[in-house]
Amino acid sequence: MPKLKKGATPSELVKGVTATHMKTVGKKTES
Repeated sequence: MPKLKKGATPSELVKGVTATHMKTVGKKTES
């Protein structure tokens, strides 16, 4: 997993988690 930036805002963390989640879901859907 990518290291979190110090001082990252909750919204930035959510965006990062959402992006990772969407990529994972996309891979599962394609295969």
